[in-house]
Amino acid sequence: MNADTLSNINKLILNYNQTKEFLSPAQKEKYPTASIKNILDNQSTFWMSLDIILDEDCQVPRIIMYNAIQNYNNLNRSKEEQDLIKSEITRLSIFWTKQKKIVEKAIENYKVQEKVNK
Repeated sequence: MNADTLSNINKLILNYNQTKEFLSPAQKEKYPTASIKNILDNQSTFWMSLDIILDEDCQVPRIIMYNAIQNYNNLNRSKEEQDLIKSEITRLSIFWTKQKKIVEKAIENYKVQEKVNK
């Protein structure tokens, strides 16, 4: 695990622990204090106390698997969007180039008409 990932996990842990402080004492008991050690251990009491259902095949909490699948699908969709943006930019560039030529021609025709009318 790289330093950025650990740093992000630590920020989320800090956020979780700070948010927990806003709960009533009765609600606080339902949510254990998080630490990097118990977060990274999917068999820790932290996950068990949150009643996270683990997938039997890979022993990963289902919510994490769900989020991973969502992120994977979002990544693929963003790649599709990038391809669409490229083609749309090309189409718009061609369109506005044609529009510029039409405007330039109209200006030129106007100048010619103005010379003829003088």
